Amino acid sequence: MSLNPESDWARKKAFADLQVVSDETAVGTFYLLQRQLESLGCVGVGREPPERFGTSPIRIYAYTSDGGSDQSKFKKLCGCLLEDDDSTLFMAFSCYMHCCQLIMKTGSNLTDSWFKRHVDPDVGKPFKYFATIAKLSYTWRDCSKPIYKTWVRKLGDVSAITHCKKIIPKCVAGRWGSIADVEQFLLQRKVTNIIRVIPAAFGFNLAGAAAFLSTADDEISSTSASDGCFTNLLGSD
Repeated sequence: MSLNPESDWARKKAFADLQVVSDETAVGTFYLLQRQLESLGCVGVGREPPERFGTSPIRIYAYTSDGGSDQSKFKKLCGCLLEDDDSTLFMAFSCYMHCCQLIMKTGSNLTDSWFKRHVDPDVGKPFKYFATIAKLSYTWRDCSKPIYKTWVRKLGDVSAITHCKKIIPKCVAGRWGSIADVEQFLLQRKVTNIIRVIPAAFGFNLAGAAAFLSTADDEISSTSASDGCFTNLLGSD
């Protein structure tokens, strides 16, 4: 027997009731999901369906989550409960947003390691990559007027309007992907331009920054493919 998706299947999008996470164990996660499913009118995992679902229904659960230890145990628990259930399919997927966040975190850690190896500790204080980008974004937002005026003086009116009219995004740890937005903003304005403008806007000496950039470009160009993100970090002209 063939099924017509338009007449024999019904699709409904809905949000489950908001639940308070009071137990972060696998068992707590399991019962939290059960309550959410029941609030949508669905059958809980491993539970018998009501009569209105008919006889021998086929149930498919597509579950997306992060890769935490509680979630891993929860997925194993569901697999054990449904091991002998031929009418239920439980499919578990990793959250794409969490995967991207792990990649970003790894990239930030690699960048911290690179700076630790290549920046002379006698030249300046050690710093973290994410924290530095965050400080730059907030400083730019708070001091946009002097930065704009310095950009006009250094690079001209047209360049200032093109690159400084739009405010730099916020770099917030709790908002995934925010550092990528800030990096894209900085790369579009070219690192060499930023080095000319930002320190001058606050009266800093450019000699150290210019020397670091020239050295960094030579070092980064010879890195392996696994460290290719560093080339994007400093950009090229």
